[in-house]
Amino acid sequence: IAIAKGLGADVAVICGGTTSTEMKDRPNLSVDQEQFMVAVSQGISTAAKNIPVVTLTMTPGAVVMPWLKYTDAVLNIFLAGKYTGTAFASVLLGKTNPSAKSPVTFPITEFGTIAPCQEKDCHYEE
Repeated sequence: IAIAKGLGADVAVICGGTTSTEMKDRPNLSVDQEQFMVAVSQGISTAAKNIPVVTLTMTPGAVVMPWLKYTDAVLNIFLAGKYTGTAFASVLLGKTNPSAKSPVTFPITEFGTIAPCQEKDCHYEE
């Protein structure tokens, strides 16, 4: 259904995010909707080359983006609270320049990153 709706749009906007909590690492660097985001962005970009695909993610930090090769633009917001929708709309509608000053690096894959810790006490070394 999402791909069919996207094919009828001027721009396809696909959203995802991560579930997180304080005092505990996420189990991985994927968004919770990763499979959906890959399938829809790939489906739309393959079927209709003239429809721009934009992905929006809401995360507490870096994420891997396996859908990146199927998108024209990516926007990530770090836990913006009640102004998340307003912030996304402001950028999408051209009212605000996001300026791309990211405080973190977004890896292509999790290979080579520090694995998340699922223990009570976590000790990281580089």
